[in-house]
Amino acid sequence: MRANDSSDCPVQLIIVTLFLIMFAGCGGQDESEESVDSVISESDYAEVYTVTGFTVKSAPPDTLSLRWFGEGSAVISKLHVFVEQEIAAGDTLLYVVEELRVVERERLSMELDIILALSHSSPLDTMLLNRVDSLSFLLDSISLLENSVFLSVLDGILINISVSEGQNIRSGDVLAEISVESSSVFLVYPPDDCIIDRWPLNAGGMSFVEQHDCLAVYSGVLSGSEDEFSMYAAVPRETVFENDLDSYLITADDDTISVLRSGIMANGLIIIQVDEPVCSELVTWAEI
Repeated sequence: MRANDSSDCPVQLIIVTLFLIMFAGCGGQDESEESVDSVISESDYAEVYTVTGFTVKSAPPDTLSLRWFGEGSAVISKLHVFVEQEIAAGDTLLYVVEELRVVERERLSMELDIILALSHSSPLDTMLLNRVDSLSFLLDSISLLENSVFLSVLDGILINISVSEGQNIRSGDVLAEISVESSSVFLVYPPDDCIIDRWPLNAGGMSFVEQHDCLAVYSGVLSGSEDEFSMYAAVPRETVFENDLDSYLITADDDTISVLRSGIMANGLIIIQVDEPVCSELVTWAEI
């Protein structure tokens, strides 16, 4: 009996030891999985950072360029001023026809022709008749708005007109030059750690005039450099979603916010323009 008992003990000890090792191994694996899950949950969201430190200085008298900014291209339809004329901010300088509106007008005109042909074969079809009225109204609206007005954003004397009637232009082209003597022209410098490649057309009470390598020129009324450019924010690159040419953010509350990518910071954050402050954390595309 003793011989049998002594031979069974090592077997029992081995079984108990293996059981403890297996139990300890399972426990360690659960702990590891929990730590990984916690890391992933923490990286699902990112913060929005404010961009501060803009410097605004009054500009000396100078010759500045007036540029047209629009979608696509356009054609100069009519000049409304002449060289050496004194102009004020808000004066009409010329009229342009944006090609997007021309294309839209032609598309609507073709659609109207088709609907009219169908209505002749079915004169009692009220849906076709309503469509004819709708397309006619849209065509009239586009024709009334066909000429876009280009206004001066500065007070001064027009010293050069760079375009002529019938000329094609693209967004960013110089249309005229003006000699400025007004004290309401400002030079705006971004923070030292920021590169701005898209300045807002309107910043508080100021209007964008032109951009240089390290600064932008604005005109208007200055109320405070930080308040004027409060639409800027900085976000991690992985929070900016892209859809064709559109950029947007997704908040932790599932709100979608359209933004304009405007530059980059030295630490790699993307500078964006927003219409209102973003108070919620942001979803990252790296985790979707």
